[in-house]
Amino acid sequence: MKKFSFGSFVFLLLSFQSLQAQIHVKLFSEYIPKIYLEDEDKVEQIEVNLNQYAMTDPDLIYYYLNYLELIEEKKIFNRDSNYFNILQYESSLSNTLNNKWVDEEMSKLVSLTEPGLIMDELESLLDNFRVSETNPPKATIELFVDLNLQKFFAYKSLTGEQSLTFNEKSDYQKLFSDKIQELIFRMKSDYESHLSGDDSTRKIDLEYLYQHHIFSRGYSEGQIDSAEFNFLEYLLSFIDYSLFQENSGILAGFHTETILQEFPGSTFIEPYLPYSEITIPSTDSEIAFYNLTLGYRIKLREFKSPFSHLDVGVGYSFKSTILFSDTSSINLDNFYFIWEGEPGNFSLLFFGTVQSATWVLDNFSEFSLSITTPVYYLSQNLFFDLGIQYKYITTEYSVVVHREINDQIAEDPSMLGPEDEKINFNSENNLFGGSIAVHYSPINNFTLICSISTFKAVQLGFNYLFTL
Repeated sequence: MKKFSFGSFVFLLLSFQSLQAQIHVKLFSEYIPKIYLEDEDKVEQIEVNLNQYAMTDPDLIYYYLNYLELIEEKKIFNRDSNYFNILQYESSLSNTLNNKWVDEEMSKLVSLTEPGLIMDELESLLDNFRVSETNPPKATIELFVDLNLQKFFAYKSLTGEQSLTFNEKSDYQKLFSDKIQELIFRMKSDYESHLSGDDSTRKIDLEYLYQHHIFSRGYSEGQIDSAEFNFLEYLLSFIDYSLFQENSGILAGFHTETILQEFPGSTFIEPYLPYSEITIPSTDSEIAFYNLTLGYRIKLREFKSPFSHLDVGVGYSFKSTILFSDTSSINLDNFYFIWEGEPGNFSLLFFGTVQSATWVLDNFSEFSLSITTPVYYLSQNLFFDLGIQYKYITTEYSVVVHREINDQIAEDPSMLGPEDEKINFNSENNLFGGSIAVHYSPINNFTLICSISTFKAVQLGFNYLFTL
């Protein structure tokens, strides 16, 4: 199971905070030494730390603010005396309780019967509540703790009310507990609205839950009964099922294909020299095809999973480019002569040599038919598929036969043909094979595709699904 480290969470927080004000620093700015507030780097680090404590156990904020005051204003650097050690120790206990809570929720996943990718997404959402654990020593000095002020900081963190000031006559333990119960009530109402199909805005967003792990015993001190509210099902309600559903529809796309193929040569009779044959060998060529594709997706299952759909498509090349061709000439050195009359009484009309033949391949075209199906999903927008393909590829050989005419006494020179004679013929391949491809959808219904096939071919392209 993937562990979500605090370092990863800090990175996410910093990315999120780059677009927002320093929330917790503003909340507690009157309790933070002014010299720190004038240093942007320190403000950023203090915000990260306050975020962490507010997330797993807001009681830690009291220790942290005291620590900042003691080391800056009173210059107390003994870690037992300046709340540092108790902060680290209590933070470790809270993080351990937090992760035990996550493990307990993870163990409940087996009771759910959701589709595989949705279960993976739910596990990932739940795993994001996990934090790093440490094992610091316990503080050796008993320090004074103003429990009501400590709970005031926790309550202020939970409410996010910047204007809230401390009133020693208020019972902040009760206010904190009441606020948690209020949040639970709002979650229940939010969940019921979700189940009823109400499209109203969520009363509590997922980001708030990540900022306040109120279901962890390190946070709520066991105030929440897990039987009272099913957090796992509530977390499940934040998943958009439509992102995981299969759809039938028309596929339209484009891809480039680089393919290495051997095109068969041909044997033909020299039109001007009776009984003479010239054989052009097969030619290996690497060609780039630019293809338009059209197909149809058949939905086989309700949600994305192995073999959940079948894609049937055709493609045709509207352009091609030859990248490489290995052989383009052949030496013949065949001597010929033409005469008329009877043996022993004839007149020599022509003699010479067919020296060589050169050729180029041109006018490539490709038609393809494919059937593919997904076999493995890494996520709802990233999967591998396997398929079978048929390809019909044609090209044209443009052959030039080079002659050397040594003597010509014929009355009709045209019968001998040109010294350089051009001959064209077509070559074709019918190919059957398999393919494997990776598909990635950066946006809904638009997919980038990279595939390789047994034809010694690589394809890069995209398609768009027009759902029906």
